[in-house]
Order: sequence, then structure tokens, then C-alpha cells
Amino acid sequence: MAWPYDSTRDAGLAQTTGGGGYPTCKQWWSDGGIGLRARLLAQVKPDLLTDIKAWATSMSQEDINDQVIRDLVSPRKQALTLGQVYSDYGGAVDGTMANSMNRLAATAGQAVGSLAMYPAVDSMRQAAPMVLSFLKMALIICIPFVLVFGTLDLKVAMTLTFAQFALIFVDFWLQLARWVDSTILNALYGTVPGAPPIRTST
Repeated sequence: MAWPYDSTRDAGLAQTTGGGGYPTCKQWWSDGGIGLRARLLAQVKPDLLTDIKAWATSMSQEDINDQVIRDLVSPRKQALTLGQVYSDYGGAVDGTMANSMNRLAATAGQAVGSLAMYPAVDSMRQAAPMVLSFLKMALIICIPFVLVFGTLDLKVAMTLTFAQFALIFVDFWLQLARWVDSTILNALYGTVPGAPPIRTST
């Protein structure tokens, strides 16, 4: 067993039937001969390390070994370790023709769907302040009726107060969202010298 059970280090952890222990991260990585670092270097031809050392004379052998290990375990070199990784957050490992067709169909579907989505979002964006104004008007009209039906109860009055405050405060968030949407490109990328200014919506 590479790392035998240590009663001091592994106190509180279960003892396996094979007598294996629980090495620390430092031991698991750097223990000579059995550590992961040493086993990775064992996969590299000694001649390669010697050639790199002769070329990179300003680097120590330790730094060269570290660079070789980083390159060995990088995702683009997974073929060397017979491993497979996702190159990004989407897609599939070793994508097939069916995967490519599905992605093409999804892209086309999103393009068609955006033809209806973007006008709808713009209409909602333009109508939101008007709808909010109607809601404020309806609340103000209903206040005397609600107070009469509520027999001028303090709870009813406080509820109406908070409802009106909420409607007024929502208007602030709408205007903030409108400002962010209109200036987000300039905020992220700035203005390129010599380029025309980015046209913002009002």
C-alpha cells in the first residue's frame, strides 16, 4: 500500500482491510517515488527532460519538471493520459455528426425565435412605465373606497401605504434598468477613439 494507515494522522478515519491510509494533499502530491508528481514525471522520457534542460539553461530542473507536468495534464494534452474532458461548459466529448446537427438546429431555432422575442421584449420595455402609471392611478382611486370598506382600520391604512410605496419604488428600478440597458456597452467597453458614439435608446 502506497500510504499505510497512520494512527496519528488518520485518527478518526476508518481503517481499511488493506491497511491503506489517508495521506495529506502535500503527501499525495509530493512524496518521493509514490506521489502523484513523481508518477507523472515517470511518464515522461528522461531524454526529453534532458533536452529541455539543455535548451532552457536559465531554468532549474525543478521549474522544468513543473512546466512539463502542467503541460502533461492540460486539457489539450488529455490524449497523452488517455483521459477525456469537456472543452467548455457545453457540447459533448468527441461530438458526433448528430451533435453538430443538433447544435445547428438549435442555433437556427433560436434565430427564428428571436424574431418574435426581441420585438416583444422591446414592447414590454416601452409599455412598462405606462402600465405602472395606470396601476398608480388605480391605487389612488381605490384608496377612499378601501378605507371606507375597511372602517378606517389602521392595518388597512398601513397596507395601502406600503402598496403605494412599493409602486413608487418599482418605478426607480424600471428607470435604473433602462439606464443600465442604454449605457451598458459604454460602461463595459468604453468609447473607441475615432469611432462614432454608441447610439443609446431613450
